[in-house]
Amino acid sequence: MSASPVTCRGVVIREVAYGESDKCLTVLTDEYGCIPVFCKGAKSYKSRFFVCAQLFCYSDLELYVRGDSYWLKECSLIENFYGIRESIPGCALAQYFCDVVGDVTRENQKEPEILQLLLNSLHVIAKGVKELSLVKAVFEMRLCSLAGFMPDLVGCGACGAYEEEAMCFDISGGELFCYAHRAHGSENTVKLSPAVAHALRYSVYCDAKRLFAFELGEEELYEFSGIAERYILNHLERSFKTLEFYHTIK
Repeated sequence: MSASPVTCRGVVIREVAYGESDKCLTVLTDEYGCIPVFCKGAKSYKSRFFVCAQLFCYSDLELYVRGDSYWLKECSLIENFYGIRESIPGCALAQYFCDVVGDVTRENQKEPEILQLLLNSLHVIAKGVKELSLVKAVFEMRLCSLAGFMPDLVGCGACGAYEEEAMCFDISGGELFCYAHRAHGSENTVKLSPAVAHALRYSVYCDAKRLFAFELGEEELYEFSGIAERYILNHLERSFKTLEFYHTIK
């Protein structure tokens, strides 16, 4: 690592107490991927790092390197997404998002699209403008696509049909099938309503700036949310305690 100070922008996705007064943050940055950052005295409300060293905070950071570790030298808050903290389910969902992002990103691996997805999702939660179930499902499908698990939703994997009265989605294989060719999928294949098929396609293929620009009815949203969650857990091959907590309080 270089001994010179480095600058970047990043959002705190995890914070852990380090000693009596310090913190060790996990920060998803624009330049250096997901990195640990140590902050001296950050637990004290009198510290100049106190505001930026909070979960969900997005800041301009100046870091210095000591050995193999990054240490915070200066910081300037850009956004703290304060509205997230006004809703317990919203806060739980945001923590789940941070955990998932931490699972799929690595140090020195730039992930600008994942960083932007996280920031956009935190913004929507903080503003309270969309149903949390919709935000969650869209985030899960889009993150999978960015992390190397993009499903093929263009048309039926057997005949190429784009839209039939009923389509089916193979959660394990990440393929779409028309109802007539549903047997081509795995045992983890589910039938989709037309609205949910459209929602899956939209979440994966739409422009990032319009990611949350749609609505679903209550039944369709329940279906979409369940499928998206099954998809991400299947492909990441793990569960998350923050997700379990979200369901407990939601």
